[in-house]
Amino acid sequence: MAVEANANTTRLWSFDKPLRELLPIIKAKVAGLY
Repeated sequence: MAVEANANTTRLWSFDKPLRELLPIIKAKVAGLY
């Protein structure tokens, strides 16, 4: 169970990390639209 949770956390982190890096870029693009 711990291993499964760890795998889920790792998968979430690998997805969350680039998302956090893209967030400022997305915000800047949205701000540029308005």
